[in-house]
Amino acid sequence: RDFDFGGFSGSAEGDQDLGYIHGKLRAAYLFDMGHWYAKPIVDLDATWISYGDVSEDGGDGAGLDVSSQEDTLLSATPMLEIGGLWEMANGALVRPYAQAGVALYGDTSLQIDSQFLDAPGGTPSFMTETEMDNVLADISVGLDVLAVENLNVRLSYDGMFGENTQSNAGTLRLEWRL
Repeated sequence: RDFDFGGFSGSAEGDQDLGYIHGKLRAAYLFDMGHWYAKPIVDLDATWISYGDVSEDGGDGAGLDVSSQEDTLLSATPMLEIGGLWEMANGALVRPYAQAGVALYGDTSLQIDSQFLDAPGGTPSFMTETEMDNVLADISVGLDVLAVENLNVRLSYDGMFGENTQSNAGTLRLEWRL
């Protein structure tokens, strides 16, 4: 961590253990319309995050002692997926899809309690708080090609967008079946 404030300038280092457990419950229903389908979905997610304590090395008076902390994030994401399924002349199945929804989070305030290592005795600790977006647009588009000479292919894009958040991810998955 580099810092420059109040006459202190330098860097401090520390190792912190992070852990998390994530669970998802999904409810969905498929409306089959021949080669096309519509699938309303609701995801309920819970993520528990554990931040271990850390005492920084260095810092010349600005090194921190950060207390361990645990947080739980809860969200509900209603969405709609629309897609299709076609069989090609070679027997391969082609499945394009698009999905759009809104992720609604409960309390998204994450807090960490810290204290300067070289602070005089009795100096109170201070709280650092990060506030994440409570509402995120959630979109996915993709194409699955199944069983072309024992090869399955998935190409997809996933994005989440909020007032202060932008997340983009792409996937190319190749699966060879023996």
